Amino acid sequence: MHHPVLTSIELELCVRGLGFVEVLAHTHLPDGTYYDTPRFHPVFKTEQKLDVPIYFHPTFSNPEVKKVPPHDGFYPRDVEMALSGWCAAFHCESGLHILRLFATSMFGKFPRLKIMIGHADKLLPYMPERNLEYSSRCSKASSRKRDLRQVWDQNTWYQQALLSNYPS
Repeated sequence: MHHPVLTSIELELCVRGLGFVEVLAHTHLPDGTYYDTPRFHPVFKTEQKLDVPIYFHPTFSNPEVKKVPPHDGFYPRDVEMALSGWCAAFHCESGLHILRLFATSMFGKFPRLKIMIGHADKLLPYMPERNLEYSSRCSKASSRKRDLRQVWDQNTWYQQALLSNYPS
């Protein structure tokens, strides 16, 4: 994703030439850049043309995080890293990325874009009223034709594994 045009070429080669059925990418570049700008349109255009989903997998937003986690405190280093990563921050940040893509009308520009969201949708379904309120504010500020609920139903898929291990 560092070089979107080259990524698009590689994506086409992998899908058409090697039979790949999905794309796996971190939720952002190592410097913290999200994919919600026109710079990444070539990737989304190719992904839509090839009709394959892109799976955004969380990662640390910056290599410096491993040196000084943003959630450091008066607890062991492994707790700092967990809060700054897999335990909490990854889920919030990945969900935020989906909301950022919506806010920039990425799903309007690429209406057949398919996004896979792992680990129970990164907390997005647990705040439906807030997300729909956010959606209506974004829609009023643009010429967006679909609200977040429609984008959610038509453009996103999720898996429920590895987050809910408690018995019902």
